[in-house]
Amino acid sequence: MAVNKIQKFRTIEEVMTFLNGGVVGGVVNKSPGPPSNNAPGVGGLVGATLTFTSPSQVTVTFAVSSGSNPDPYTLLLSDIKAQIQAADPALLVTQNQDGRIVITEVTPTDGVAIAASSGGGYATVVGTVDLRTLHYGAGGSLDGKTLKVTHNGGATLTTTFAAPANQGAVVSQINANTVAGGITASINGSNQLVLQSSDAGAGASITVAVSTAPVILGISQGTTTGASANTANSLLGFDTANPTVGKVYSPAVVSSTPPCWTWTYSGNDNMHACYTWE
Repeated sequence: MAVNKIQKFRTIEEVMTFLNGGVVGGVVNKSPGPPSNNAPGVGGLVGATLTFTSPSQVTVTFAVSSGSNPDPYTLLLSDIKAQIQAADPALLVTQNQDGRIVITEVTPTDGVAIAASSGGGYATVVGTVDLRTLHYGAGGSLDGKTLKVTHNGGATLTTTFAAPANQGAVVSQINANTVAGGITASINGSNQLVLQSSDAGAGASITVAVSTAPVILGISQGTTTGASANTANSLLGFDTANPTVGKVYSPAVVSSTPPCWTWTYSGNDNMHACYTWE
């Protein structure tokens, strides 16, 4: 069910980033190295990973600087920008007036989403589809489709969807077949499907097998483990426990389908407010 929300921002730049589905991380213009290293940048990124789930599924594994950086292991914004944009040319990396890294789409369409990190926790699979956008009931998007998963390489747990009436029914039907086998389904704050293992650590895994429902649910086929992943999140200032999700908001006069924005205003205190429907 869509709801009204009020978003507040300090600058027009922040409003534009939000409406265009961008995500904002931490400050990248100060070096964590000793005072003798005056070059701006972020240390510890080499070998770390950052996984995008939108606008496409791609993982960036950061490499040493190929530029003129005196410390190739402390990546400059230009290094970070070049490596992310090489992995997905649809992405644009910039920096806002506070020195924070900003990632948007070159042409705002789907919004940017960065997967949460894992410190050897539960094996977790997160979909990229807003379950509210699916058609439900008999003949709906999932009716008759199958989802096949395994936990720690065990028996295949198969869900054949029977005309789920809503997103809650999708979760209920999956759990009826998977909870006893060690996988629990839920919905996150962005209305995306989440599959999580009952155990944690590098030995925990969820495998999504070839079946007809994964593409509809926005989950990738393959194996996800509880090993440490997306280790660049904390270094770049993105959330580690939850996906960082940007949504593209259209004006309500163009489309009243959520997410959209209805109106904005600027106050005397230079605070900018945006009313959204999502």
